Amino acid sequence: MNSIRRAFFALLISALGAAGPYSTLRAAPLYQLTDIGSLSGTETYAYGINAAGEVAGYANVPGNSQLFRAFRYSNGQINDLGTLGHVGAFAHGINDQGQVAGSSPPTASSDHHAFVWTPGGTGGPPSNPQMRDIGSLGGTYAVGRDINNVGQIVGVSTMSGVPFQRAFLWTPGGTGGPPSNPQMKDLGILPGQSPSEALGLNDGGHVVGHSNDQGFFYDGSTMIGVGTLGGGRSPALAVNNLDQVVGASDVLPNGLTPYLWTIDGTDGVATNPRMRNLGSLGGLFGSASDINDAGQVVGESLTSSNATHAFLWTTAQGMLDLNDLVNASAAGWVLQVATGINERGQIVGYGQHLGQTRSFVLTPVPEPSTAVLLCAGSLCIALAAIRQRCG
Repeated sequence: MNSIRRAFFALLISALGAAGPYSTLRAAPLYQLTDIGSLSGTETYAYGINAAGEVAGYANVPGNSQLFRAFRYSNGQINDLGTLGHVGAFAHGINDQGQVAGSSPPTASSDHHAFVWTPGGTGGPPSNPQMRDIGSLGGTYAVGRDINNVGQIVGVSTMSGVPFQRAFLWTPGGTGGPPSNPQMKDLGILPGQSPSEALGLNDGGHVVGHSNDQGFFYDGSTMIGVGTLGGGRSPALAVNNLDQVVGASDVLPNGLTPYLWTIDGTDGVATNPRMRNLGSLGGLFGSASDINDAGQVVGESLTSSNATHAFLWTTAQGMLDLNDLVNASAAGWVLQVATGINERGQIVGYGQHLGQTRSFVLTPVPEPSTAVLLCAGSLCIALAAIRQRCG
């Protein structure tokens, strides 16, 4: 073996060694954790992530652990979104344009009002023009729970003269609502099941939520009950652009279990073929929080030791504990709840870190074997060039 070949193989062995135990294809994904920070308080809760990895949620502030402010995390910075006029605010969803949906009280004596926060927006109060109050169904209270990429917002609102809260769909320029707020449409209830609340929607304007704890799917005209896994409750929490729905359902004799529901599903339980039980991490409680268009599901589950852990579920691999899928960047963390997943596979959620509730973004780490192949290919090209010069 000449000196050129010896040098080449030495470099190749070094590259393979750097890949460590991952020089072969991994059976499960691996993630890099990013702590999104805080508003200088002790608790941060992230609830939505968009295609760019921007995050929305809320965090408490120094000196008052019960006072929370809405935030948007973007370009490595966490920023307070302000309020509609009073001191508190909550954010629950974010779209690919960076718009955020949530709620905030306009005055010290008022209930929370639903808002849309728009970068560079001008429809809000003089003190915070980017945060616009989107009104209600006629009552004094409304909360925005999610926002899609066309700017539609879903949530819950009180109604004048009606004792129960109702699910709403707010559409910019919409006309299906009451005269006082034509953009906000009352989605109604399942037969005999009040109150209702909308919790998620997709880019087609299809909505999911619950009506008296019974999960529903709204297809643009009709509210459809998703049924249960055998118990009494089944709130639906999220829906992707393929109309796949996830949530949590009671399972007899006890327990709450994550589910995946599709309107044409056939692989569910015998009593409800549309609804598939996603299992657990060993405990009797779990809930699915979000699903992307690839069918990856995230949420939370109790383990066999009754610890709450965040999970990832895929058709191929079933339910995986996210605490087992993070690299050294997650040292000192316990990932408890995964609340969202985008189309890049980035996961957002919260857990415990150094005695505080903190929020995280998990970003998939590229397969090391791919990096090794690229490195080997580059070395081969370099070797060929050297041989050509020496020839």
